[in-house]
Amino acid sequence: MSELRSLAGNGGPEALGVVRVVVFGAWLVWLLVLPIERLAGVPLDLYQPAGLMHLVPSTWLDTLLSAHALSIFRWMLAALLIAAVLGARPFPPIGVSCVLGVVAFDSLMKSYQSYTNHAQLALLLSGFLIATAPAGDGFSVMGRRRSARPPAYDFPIFGIAAVLTLTYAFVGARRLAVGGLEIFLHDALPTYLALRSIEHARTAFDFGLLALSSPALAGAMKLGFFVTTLAEVASPVCLVSRRFRLVWLAVIVPFHIVTLLTMNIFFWENLLLIAVTLTALPYLATPRPPDSGESTPIVFYDGECGLCQRSVQWLLRHDPEGVLRYAPLEGETANRTLPALGRDRGAWSLMYQDEHGTYRASEGVLRAVKRLGGAWALAAAVALLVPRAVRDWVYRAIARNRYRWFGRADVCALPSPETRDRFLP
Repeated sequence: MSELRSLAGNGGPEALGVVRVVVFGAWLVWLLVLPIERLAGVPLDLYQPAGLMHLVPSTWLDTLLSAHALSIFRWMLAALLIAAVLGARPFPPIGVSCVLGVVAFDSLMKSYQSYTNHAQLALLLSGFLIATAPAGDGFSVMGRRRSARPPAYDFPIFGIAAVLTLTYAFVGARRLAVGGLEIFLHDALPTYLALRSIEHARTAFDFGLLALSSPALAGAMKLGFFVTTLAEVASPVCLVSRRFRLVWLAVIVPFHIVTLLTMNIFFWENLLLIAVTLTALPYLATPRPPDSGESTPIVFYDGECGLCQRSVQWLLRHDPEGVLRYAPLEGETANRTLPALGRDRGAWSLMYQDEHGTYRASEGVLRAVKRLGGAWALAAAVALLVPRAVRDWVYRAIARNRYRWFGRADVCALPSPETRDRFLP
């Protein structure tokens, strides 16, 4: 578990909450894009019970597989999944009910297929781990929960990563055991790619046909498939080795893109799970106070600007952990720590300083918001992907007109007694 932390940092309720949103949100997407009411029009002769559907007596099928019953089930499960995504409380009964519902949903869909595949397996087990986690309701619309020990947040994420990597290892090992090296040496792979390219599919990519027209490309695909299979078999090493994990990501993520283009097979759910368990993405939502020896993050603001003072109040409301400190650009702290600004100081309505440096314009605003954690941190991380020139143009347009649009304050607003210790002179 500590090895996973080395990539992402210490977790919290927000990080586990992001994983919960992704897992139950993915199931909600599946439920909405697959209208199971249509199964009522499929001849019952095509029904072959799978999973939990083995437990349903045959005498109940006419009633349970009616359009009315399937519609009720679908929308009740959708309501539960929405509640789980939002972190509604009490979360454990909601989460467990969701897991049972998606197991029934998955079993029902696979009962009308000619085979049972491993799709959604990792997603299903991930839902179970979060539903039974003592801190699965972090990052909730109902506010912060009482803090638990760090393992309560980290262990479910580690467990999902273990489930995911073991699933890949099983698939890769089974491919080697059943197909052997022949699938990498002969024409089985190019033939399969061509067949998948001409079959009806939602995406309808036909790049797999290129494997038949180019022997060099076919050879490259065979080699790539062999390397990917070895990476799949070794997937659990990701749990203990950061370096291997980075190599594994560089192999597996492109593999999923290639399978979409050549086979019309896309396990997007697995890519989501990879993003929230084997990268630092969910930990962006966790407020990160300065470590020992680091300088305290400070937001410098124009004390005469009405918009700046409102921005500070907004930051205070969304910073319950008290991560940030605040100081007016006209004050002693700014004079001491920002001497290089000189007379140009008034051109900047807000600046941000932390252990990594001092940031102006849009960079300063977004880095301050990112430090808060939660959904705002994720939004700020996305906004930072926008070209800086575009962001700064918008920032400067507002900064130039801030007094005219938002008014000018004669004096700085006095902090409340609860937040007074967060303000510097």
